[in-house]
Amino acid sequence: MNYRNFAVLGVGIAISLSLAGCGSSPEKKVQDTPKAVTTQEQAVAKKDFDGSKQEEIGEGTVTLYTAAGSTENGNVPKMTLAKDIVNQLDIDTRGLNSAAVTYIYVDGVENMKANLGDSQQTFTIQGDAVKEGSHTVELVQFKDDNTSSEVVFYRKLTYQVVN
Repeated sequence: MNYRNFAVLGVGIAISLSLAGCGSSPEKKVQDTPKAVTTQEQAVAKKDFDGSKQEEIGEGTVTLYTAAGSTENGNVPKMTLAKDIVNQLDIDTRGLNSAAVTYIYVDGVENMKANLGDSQQTFTIQGDAVKEGSHTVELVQFKDDNTSSEVVFYRKLTYQVVN
């Protein structure tokens, strides 16, 4: 055999060995462990404020405006949301204590805070707040602006997302 034949044989063996390393072995199935916390418990756990037992308190009025209407006269606006756009809601407040911080919670999760008196405020909703179903917007003021203190102003508004 000449040098050329040894080179071809050597390259052939090298390719064979390298391809043998590319073989696959059967995948091991990893058994899913049961989740310790259910979805509902997770939703409760991540809430910043639970107003489920809170009564309306304090002076002032609040109206929620959506692309589908407002909460005036007890209405619940039903919104159809387009994907890949910024979804915003407007709040109109009248007669609130503007010296106190007002916390705005959407489905119990803090969305924003501001000093509101007679004002109009726009805020963005995203994540779970744009999923199909009924959603709550809560405006809350706490004594001494301390979220661990008693609630001195509370309003709850509702909107629905339908698709």
